[in-house]
Amino acid sequence: MEPIKNRRKEIIKTIAIIFLIVMLVLTFFSNTIMNLSLPEVSAQYASSGTITTKVRASGSVTANANYSVKITESRKISSVLVKTGDTVAKGDVLFELADSESDELKTALKELEALQNAYEDEALKVNPSYSTIFLNMAETKKKIADTQALLSKAGSKTSDIDAMNKKIDALTDSIDTLTEKITSLTNKQDSTAVDKEITDAPLSERIDAAYRTYEEAKALVESITAQLSQLKQELSANADNVDYLTVLKADAEEALANYKDKNPTTGGTSTSELDTYIRAIQDLERDLAAAQSDYNNYAPTAQGNIKILQNIKETEYVNLDNILKELINGDYSTNPSGAYADPKYTKQKAKYDAAESAYLDAIKALSDKQKAIDDKTIALNRKKEDYQIFLAQNASNSVTDAELDRLNQAVKAATSSLNDATRLSAKIEGDITEKKTALEEAKTAQSTAETKYNTLKSINTNSSLQDQIDSLNADKKEQTRTLDKYKTQLEELKANNKTASELEESLSTLKKSLITDQQSLFSSNTTLERKQKEIDAKEADIEKLRSNAVGASITADVGGTISSVSVVAGEKAESGATLAEIFMSDKGYTVSLTVTKEQAARVKTGDTAAAQYFWNGECNATVAQIKNDPANPASSRIIVLNVTGDVTVGQNITFSLGERGANYDVIVPNSAVREDSNGKFILVVESKSTPLGNRYYASRVDVQVLASDDTQSALSSSLYGNEFIITASTKPISAGDQVRLVESN
Repeated sequence: MEPIKNRRKEIIKTIAIIFLIVMLVLTFFSNTIMNLSLPEVSAQYASSGTITTKVRASGSVTANANYSVKITESRKISSVLVKTGDTVAKGDVLFELADSESDELKTALKELEALQNAYEDEALKVNPSYSTIFLNMAETKKKIADTQALLSKAGSKTSDIDAMNKKIDALTDSIDTLTEKITSLTNKQDSTAVDKEITDAPLSERIDAAYRTYEEAKALVESITAQLSQLKQELSANADNVDYLTVLKADAEEALANYKDKNPTTGGTSTSELDTYIRAIQDLERDLAAAQSDYNNYAPTAQGNIKILQNIKETEYVNLDNILKELINGDYSTNPSGAYADPKYTKQKAKYDAAESAYLDAIKALSDKQKAIDDKTIALNRKKEDYQIFLAQNASNSVTDAELDRLNQAVKAATSSLNDATRLSAKIEGDITEKKTALEEAKTAQSTAETKYNTLKSINTNSSLQDQIDSLNADKKEQTRTLDKYKTQLEELKANNKTASELEESLSTLKKSLITDQQSLFSSNTTLERKQKEIDAKEADIEKLRSNAVGASITADVGGTISSVSVVAGEKAESGATLAEIFMSDKGYTVSLTVTKEQAARVKTGDTAAAQYFWNGECNATVAQIKNDPANPASSRIIVLNVTGDVTVGQNITFSLGERGANYDVIVPNSAVREDSNGKFILVVESKSTPLGNRYYASRVDVQVLASDDTQSALSSSLYGNEFIITASTKPISAGDQVRLVESN
């Protein structure tokens, strides 16, 4: 009985063990299967730090101004020299036109023929005998056309004759110079003794003495030349003064004569008030002249100093900005505002403030000089106005004897000054004559000394005089042949010019004859005169159209970038058609960016904008305007940028602007921030203990985003800082969902 009872216990024990093992196995597999089906999430703790916010937006480049290239007559385009995107300057050839008569020219010729027929018909209506005059006019017109054709072939310009005369004169002078050199060398060759006065002295001493004599003579010539130039300047200045005093004397005499004509007798009225006005105006004019002179003397130096001070100020500002960036990126990376109190920054700030103060003071000083001129000009004009009013109010009063005395004194003073200036001119002219004589004597002495020095130097170098003579004779012979050729050409030019003069005289006679015939017609009928004017106008239009018939082209009236070309080579363009459009790059470019109302609040006019991902050169932009978005005025704004640099119309560029930096306590990755109809929120991981282990669930926390950049956002919420915030998941999750954490390796 006992063994059976023990066996039963063993069986029960075995069954219990098996049951527990099965439960453990099932629990393990259930956890594994459940974990594999749960979304896997990545999570991290919130951090603190600085977030720099920027407004980013994109827009297309547009030109501020366009120009349409139009054709003024119907013509065939022979070649197109530009394409879309080309940069052109003012005056560049854009299109070449085929050599042909335009439709407008053909039409104009037909209209001219009709006008001429109408003219002749009208003349015959007035008087049938005018037909003889018309025949004479037609013959005269033919002669004029023939004479003009001959004149275009025969005419030699006076400028061509003058140019040839100058060539002949220059060549003649050159030949004369060569002849003189040849004669001098020949005489030197025949001479056996040179400088006989000091032949006993060594040759080197004679050369040195001759050189010193030459230098002294040269210095004397230069000195006299400078004195003569100074005297000529003084004479010219005094001549201007004489002209001025002559006019002044004439004005004074005219004023005196007028006075005597109007006032044969004088009263006793006092002119002290009139003299007071005149003296006051004279004083103000002197003050104004002094202020203007002061400004003219001060301005050039002041303007140069302003530029220098501006450069210094800009340099100090760059240094200040670099120091601030260095401090913020270094010791004050966690507290940027503290950089402004750093000694290094405050020292540089003081230097910049001093430079800016000096720059502003220099500008103010120059402005004060200009203001002094303006104030004195206003005061002078007011005094002149008061003087004119006084004259108008006292126009009926008789002029006193004092006015007569003043006018007489003015004539005497002007006469005396003119006589003094005339005497001074005579004295200066006498001095100039003396200096000219002295200059000629000094030049002769210089030439003699130079010849003597060169002769001695030539002997010293043992040069072959005969070789020099032969070379000069060869040059003279060649230049003589050229001179003969020039003289022949000159005779031909004179003959042509004579023929041209005769033709011009004949042409003038024919035109006068034609005008006489026309006047005989016009005197009988004003209708003929009107029709003749129409014919003349039409002939002028035809001449203009004919001048464009051959070798015509269309050029750019403005510089810029070709935005479109509307024609191809071989195509006929009608009058008034637009051939191309030019974006006027010198007028600048703009880009319009659409942003939210909140983003626009962080930007102000004048802010700079940085081009993002722009690698094709330089691109600079500033905020020119911030305005409402017509499509969404409640929540959107349009920021207009002025853009310069290597940009093209139609190019899409992304800009960042309105950069601001601040410190925040709670910062999370942008991927952690979610949003639904209830607002923005984050999901945090919450842990719950179970008999089978910890379970993790996503829990919602509502937040407010204070600031964001490209990767992070600053939050305002009830977070404590130890929350494990979900940043990514393998599946979409919601608050309350069970999740599993990414296993760390």
